[in-house]
Amino acid sequence: MQIHERELIADLPLFIAAGIAAGAGAGVVFRSAVAVAASLALPPSRGEVLAALFLVAYAGLAIPALLVGVALTFLPSTGVFVGFAAAVLVLAVGSSLGWPPESLGIYPRHLSPVRASRRKASLS
Repeated sequence: MQIHERELIADLPLFIAAGIAAGAGAGVVFRSAVAVAASLALPPSRGEVLAALFLVAYAGLAIPALLVGVALTFLPSTGVFVGFAAAVLVLAVGSSLGWPPESLGIYPRHLSPVRASRRKASLS
């Protein structure tokens, strides 16, 4: 199946609109993440928290793209992209359901329940 130039040009406005919408959404989410991280971090560790946020954000952008690129050298593209979409779906659903659960005790040091309760107590 060949894609003709006219079909690509006809889809160009939709592609541009989707790119603008996705970029705006990503910008809002990242700005919110920075605001939340900065507001929750204790002042002496705010720089470290924001540095960790940026590190995780950039790693989250780079590592999946690199893995897909490596996988494409060994596997068919359809399988790679279906697998990537499935992984994104699982992670999105898991994070929306609150994974990892608090019962696992996975907290960044500055957001541990003990520190959070101390912070609330100091603010009141």
